[in-house]
Amino acid sequence: MVPNLLRQVLFTVVFLACFSAQARELFWQYDYQTVYQSEGFVRKAFFDRPLTNIRGNGPPSRSVGYITFDVSKYDFKGPCYVDDIQFGLQLDNASLSEHVTWHWSDGSTLTVKRTSFSICNAYDDQNRNLEYGEYFAEGLIIDGTGRFEGASGTATLRADYRQLWGNEDSFSAIGKIKHTVNLD
Repeated sequence: MVPNLLRQVLFTVVFLACFSAQARELFWQYDYQTVYQSEGFVRKAFFDRPLTNIRGNGPPSRSVGYITFDVSKYDFKGPCYVDDIQFGLQLDNASLSEHVTWHWSDGSTLTVKRTSFSICNAYDDQNRNLEYGEYFAEGLIIDGTGRFEGASGTATLRADYRQLWGNEDSFSAIGKIKHTVNLD
């Protein structure tokens, strides 16, 4: 009888430890389309959109924020591969500024400030930009409300993109984006 009780206690402790660890990581994925406005080399996007077709562990219902970066400030970091197949160039952009606040239907929010951004842009064998690729960003949680009151931690973003159209004033891209938030 004691071994069964001990086994149940151990199972409960392990289950609670796993549940607690999983609850500290949130992730979600969805399709997106963004339109950037250009002012010289600076590109800006402001957004306030409901998140539809979203999948994941406790995903938010709305995303609000802005992105701004200077395309002349990309630093070449070397070759890379899009989807591990297509040759590309890895570029980092320290000029990227982004704040995003995710809103949940219960009124809770999390706000993240991006701290790094890199992109792997695909090129063909004639060195032509193929206007698709992958990008990666990291950030810090700077604010939270409701169930995230006082939250701290990190956030990562991984996405693929394909440019739909572009001119000197603006451009648009579509893709899939995955967010992961690790709460301290």
